[in-house]
Amino acid sequence: RHERVILNVGNLVDNRVRQQDDFDPDNDPLFQILVAEFAGQRGRLDVAAENYAAAARQLQDLEVAKRATRIAVFSRDNAAALESAKIWVAQAPEDIEARQILAAMHIRSGEVDAAITQLETVLNTATDSANRHLGTIANLLSREEDKLTALKVMEKLIAKRDNDPDAQLAYALLAIRAEEVERANKAMEAVLDSNIGNSNIAMAYVGLLQKNSKTHVAFNWLDRAIKKSPDDAGLRLIYA
Repeated sequence: RHERVILNVGNLVDNRVRQQDDFDPDNDPLFQILVAEFAGQRGRLDVAAENYAAAARQLQDLEVAKRATRIAVFSRDNAAALESAKIWVAQAPEDIEARQILAAMHIRSGEVDAAITQLETVLNTATDSANRHLGTIANLLSREEDKLTALKVMEKLIAKRDNDPDAQLAYALLAIRAEEVERANKAMEAVLDSNIGNSNIAMAYVGLLQKNSKTHVAFNWLDRAIKKSPDDAGLRLIYA
């Protein structure tokens, strides 16, 4: 027979009831989930992440994998988050959030190609919203501590999209947030050539240049941007 356990997030997990003499806490997912929940309530997120990952590994259950991933990410247990996120993706391959989290975990593990595989899938899932996903991916990558690896991932993503102005804009945003001046310069020149104005990114770019004592470069870029988009009030406001 089976018993049904209600997690504090409202999910249900079926687990086979074992005879008492068969009980093994290291291999009992029900026990691991209970330990994880109690540990989480007491602020021991490391214990919670370890036990939820173990339960997800045994159950291969979508809801358990989701919770295991989120707890592991929050507790900065990258290994547990990577393992659980793989299960989440396997159980819900169309889930964009799952693939984005898995990509981030691959980046933290230095696995650039694996991260790109996940993000390419995200971009190819819905072509009509690919531009929005590019911006989301740029925001996701900008939060990573290893900025150079994040930039390398974005560079490979946009390599197939040289003629896509939104791809250049997303890369520019990431380069600016990473404070990589030379990369940001190259990206913003491409943005200028494509004539897709974005005053918020322009403001961030100008701020980066000024921070690095390149005010003359900032005003030169702004001057050319305004000539291309004379009706852009945001650009004129920055210039003022």
